[in-house]
Amino acid sequence: MALKAIFDGNDKAPTPPGAKTTAINALETELFKTKQRYAFDVYFDGSGETPFVFKYSNPKTNSLVATLFNREPKANSLVTTFYNLDPYIGGYIAVNHKEKRVILVFRGADHPKAHFYTAQFPLVPFIPKGQPATPGTPPALMIHKGFKATYDAMPAEVRPTLMATLKKYPDYAFWLIGHSLGGVHASLLALELRNLPGVGDRMHVTTFGRPRIGNKAFVDYFISAKIKHDRFTIRNDIISRLGLNSMGYQSENNEVHLADDGKIYRIEGSAYETGLGNANTEYDMQSIKVHNDFLGISIWYSLKDLLGIVIAAAKKL
Repeated sequence: MALKAIFDGNDKAPTPPGAKTTAINALETELFKTKQRYAFDVYFDGSGETPFVFKYSNPKTNSLVATLFNREPKANSLVTTFYNLDPYIGGYIAVNHKEKRVILVFRGADHPKAHFYTAQFPLVPFIPKGQPATPGTPPALMIHKGFKATYDAMPAEVRPTLMATLKKYPDYAFWLIGHSLGGVHASLLALELRNLPGVGDRMHVTTFGRPRIGNKAFVDYFISAKIKHDRFTIRNDIISRLGLNSMGYQSENNEVHLADDGKIYRIEGSAYETGLGNANTEYDMQSIKVHNDFLGISIWYSLKDLLGIVIAAAKKL
């Protein structure tokens, strides 16, 4: 009842005239399954069997060859992994030579330290790279405080490594993928890269279970960037509706929704999220579990881990 009360009322998304759902075709379904596997692989170690969290296994030293690379070793090549624990960001860059794709995947929050940042909901100014704020006035674009901190912590080698890989394979498509917090990082990097020659025109962003990033001004800016983006939502996944509208958050549409009937629908006819997909689903305590189970991830924290989050938060007050 508590979750339902929080998400009812002013957090319900309107359904504008002209908005509609269209079931995606078999080819699109297979593409999403492929992208889901890439997103899934970022949570696994070199055995392709054991889920790991960064506190136990740093991919810088771990023999990370994700499950996809074990399945098709001749088609796939792992370029690099990257990781920063605090603030939290991680992922990998890979190349699929069979399908001619460069892939960058961002990992979601699966470490207690990560959730210290995902819980920082106050909106803070966001200044797009190359576009300084007007002196003396606050920027209109506002994003989640913790998301900004984690994105800004991206290891320095990621951008040059990505650019070198894209330059090496100029005829390859560029897939930018992220799950949960990783979807936020993918969206923000897409804004940064969209106007680069030879990059933006072959870039396609896919996010799975991505939360809302910022306010309406940010959403309008994202929409105006005309990024090729599929915002994949899963049934009644609660994370896709955080932060709340009542806190100043909003989301663009670009929604592809896996519904309760097991079918995948593309939502069209609106620039903003609508009541046709995830934004108006009913919530219960299983709604949090849905967020991770879509990718087959089970994440558990010990009492010691959770106590560490509280202590870290207290030290930064």
